Amino acid sequence: MGKKKERSVNVSGKPRHSLDVNRPNDKKGAGGGGAAGGSRSAATVRRLKMYKLRPMRDRGGKIVKHDLQSKELPNTRIEPDRRWFGNTRVINQKELEYFRQELQA
Repeated sequence: MGKKKERSVNVSGKPRHSLDVNRPNDKKGAGGGGAAGGSRSAATVRRLKMYKLRPMRDRGGKIVKHDLQSKELPNTRIEPDRRWFGNTRVINQKELEYFRQELQA
């Protein structure tokens, strides 16, 4: 078996988490953002944290609550109407030719 690596202890006392806005960045100029020294802006950190959000579920696995979920339920039922299920209007070849000529003019 190989040797176990010991983790280096953060001696400075400052957090170095990737989602910390105030963390010092050792790599200068890294990152595509406009922030100084390549550190993440507060808006970027909030956006990245939003991606990690997960909904609360009950024991059955059904979603109970989610922060990004709409609070009011929309009326999703569409009432049936006879005219939607009837025959569609069909035109003959002569009317179609007339329609094409009108569009070109």
